[in-house]
Amino acid sequence: MLTIRQPGVSPWFPVLVMCHPLVETLYSIYRRKVVQRGQLSGPDFDHLHQRIYKRLSRGAPDPKVHNPRVAGFVWLPSMGVAAYAAHAHFHELALMGGFLGYAVAFAAAYQWLGRGEPA
Repeated sequence: MLTIRQPGVSPWFPVLVMCHPLVETLYSIYRRKVVQRGQLSGPDFDHLHQRIYKRLSRGAPDPKVHNPRVAGFVWLPSMGVAAYAAHAHFHELALMGGFLGYAVAFAAAYQWLGRGEPA
């Protein structure tokens, strides 16, 4: 509705505002279907926020202390991308580049957080 009522706003604006859940879902589908050659249904315990939690709580005497800290590692980049989207809401190529940049950064962070973890 936003892009219909405001023709100056690119259709990529809402996509970039919601980029974290979109990228997380698409990456999970890719990882489960292509990399692991498994089913898409069923529980999954290998999302980005879970990898962040595992990294933060390594060797911690009380790992539950780090549970709320994980939110900042997910919210801050998401808010930064949303702010960028609000600034460039009319520039379609910039929004597409922002989405692509977030997806690449997400995949890189996911891989980096998985280093040293048992398979």
